[in-house]
Amino acid sequence: MKKVTLLLIIYFVLITNIFAQGFGSSGAINAKNISLGGTNAVSARGVYAIGVNPANLVVDQDHKIEISSILPLPTINLSIGNDFITLEDYQYFFTGVEGDNGEISGKYLNNSEKNKFLNLFENGSMVNTNLGTTLLSFSFYPSKELGAFGFSIQDLSSAKFSLPKQIFELVLFGNETGKVFELNDMDVQAWYLRNYSITYSRDLSKYFPDAFRFFSAGISLKMVQGFFYAGVDKINTTLETLPNYNIGVNGDSRMLIAASTDFGMVYDFEDDTVERESNVGLFNSPAGVGFATDLGFYAELNKAWSIAFALTDLGSINWNEGTAEYSSNGSLILDDVTDETLVDSLVDVITGEGKYTDAFSTPLSTAMKIGVGFKVEKYFKGNFPGEMLIELNYHQGFNNMPANSTIPRFSLGAEWMPSNWFRLRSGISVGGYDDFNWAFGLGFDAGIVDFDLATAYTNSYFNGNSAKRIGLAISSRWTF
Repeated sequence: MKKVTLLLIIYFVLITNIFAQGFGSSGAINAKNISLGGTNAVSARGVYAIGVNPANLVVDQDHKIEISSILPLPTINLSIGNDFITLEDYQYFFTGVEGDNGEISGKYLNNSEKNKFLNLFENGSMVNTNLGTTLLSFSFYPSKELGAFGFSIQDLSSAKFSLPKQIFELVLFGNETGKVFELNDMDVQAWYLRNYSITYSRDLSKYFPDAFRFFSAGISLKMVQGFFYAGVDKINTTLETLPNYNIGVNGDSRMLIAASTDFGMVYDFEDDTVERESNVGLFNSPAGVGFATDLGFYAELNKAWSIAFALTDLGSINWNEGTAEYSSNGSLILDDVTDETLVDSLVDVITGEGKYTDAFSTPLSTAMKIGVGFKVEKYFKGNFPGEMLIELNYHQGFNNMPANSTIPRFSLGAEWMPSNWFRLRSGISVGGYDDFNWAFGLGFDAGIVDFDLATAYTNSYFNGNSAKRIGLAISSRWTF
């Protein structure tokens, strides 16, 4: 089973084989939005509306000023998960076998167990990691006539790795003559970004007096700094098993890399004498710069019903520092594919040869959100304990960049406020890159500061060793 363990490590070998350290990126969301399962087009308010729906910056705004920073609690959102293996599966296949004397030896799989292992990848082999944090968010609402203003600095990191199931089949069952293995569904993408955003929102109800009880619009302009990027640009490589147990490789792949000079990365194709010092700090030199726009609208049909629409991250980033490419072109034959060399050979043919390359650009994780909200207490006109908002969202990503997916996502969330100081939240989502998510969270209002706690993939805590994903978030904001 050693060779299968090594094969799983290819997820990271594909990155670490190229450079010494790696960073990735994804959208940062505060604990309130996380607790609703990402159902936020209608319910995001104040500084928590920045990056979600800028129109909401003026909605139900009881405060002149809101600030979210690293105190008293930093805003941090962390999630990690995969599509294929659980802790129980890992323990079965990778922790070895204990002998009579307590020693641990490797586990050898029979054909039935090999097929059981392959069946783990029926729904894909994707691994996702996401980390987001807000360094500073600030909103100011001087008056209805002037509108609301916001500013935010957010760090966003995300990485995803996926290998074709056929690669595992080749390693497990060997290079049986006459088989062709296609690698075109392999995916590797990671980035680390920072958004500097300026937001403006305005109450425009007076222009639609007969259509809406309330109507607002908003816009965010973002400067995006990219500190790191790695991504498969194309992969059409195929492997064919030949007589005499050789493997024919038809290489057609390209991977692009860019990295901040402050990370001190040395690529493996550079001369052995090349040395660079790492100088990582809070404000690193970017490897790329881009610009983006968020647009949003919010409308109340009556006291109970509301609708919202937003387009986020309309833009791209141009990478021009530390840019390199790894490409594989042409055909070759692997004639030394014993158990000890197979994994190394596969890594070599997949990554290909490295060299410096020109600047390149990538789109940001552009998406659309549509939401419908229902205020329960307004419908029952005072006969409901506290306040409750139920919201339904449709989320559509327009590309498959990190933390984004073209698979539609539907979510349903609810926030119940039985008192002025306590909030109970939960939400579920279906679709997107994480398929299913049940989230849960709590909110506490301590006067001039709010505290929010959330768990994503809450169902994982009930699944025990069968869990595949986990997510946690905390945040706080000052209100004046």
